[in-house]
Amino acid sequence: MHVGNYNLDIMKKLFIQSLFLFKKGFLHKKNTIICPANKFVITFFIKLIKLGYLNNISFCTDALRTNKQYIKIFYKYNQLGYSFNNIIIFSTESRHYYKTYLQILILKKQFNIGLLLFSTSKGILTDLEIIREKIGGFLICYIY
Repeated sequence: MHVGNYNLDIMKKLFIQSLFLFKKGFLHKKNTIICPANKFVITFFIKLIKLGYLNNISFCTDALRTNKQYIKIFYKYNQLGYSFNNIIIFSTESRHYYKTYLQILILKKQFNIGLLLFSTSKGILTDLEIIREKIGGFLICYIY
């Protein structure tokens, strides 16, 4: 049991680290960034590609051969700059926000311009997908 929780904590930590690297790259106007990856990280960034916020991701090999997986993230630009204006990260290692379906309806009214992303039992879903499915989830971030 302890080993399973330990692995889950490492996965969460890796995801949060990747999310902050993603925001840091955006703030420093980078074209690409490289961040550590696991299945959840890859799923999150593939979702951002499908939603039109990123161009692509590619897998990188570890130069030190420590068997760690990395991905290279390619930011997407339009005429005005990035394909998004900002990202607000809600989840951290010590802070997780679970929102019920009804709470998400209220949040959607407050954050009506951008996109809220949630981690759910059905994977990573947007606010609109969660409302359609009528389920709750952990709030990851807000992109606008």
